[in-house]
Amino acid sequence: MGVILAILVGMVVLRLCYLAGEGMLHAAVSGFFSMARESGAGAIATGELMRFFAEAPWFPISLLPRHGVHWMPVDTNKRT
Repeated sequence: MGVILAILVGMVVLRLCYLAGEGMLHAAVSGFFSMARESGAGAIATGELMRFFAEAPWFPISLLPRHGVHWMPVDTNKRT
């Protein structure tokens, strides 16, 4: 599963990515002057994946199977 977001906040461009267990965050003024850049596994990857699920209600279609999300039942007593 992977997600790539590009967000414009005023003059700051945020590029957020989670792909194959790796996370990446890059913030730049006007898209050119880098303010922050972090990448890797562990806390960065976890944070980017959590951001995706926190923002998913704004774009619920991203949670459909055709976008790479696979749903599995918790057990046979729960509705799916």
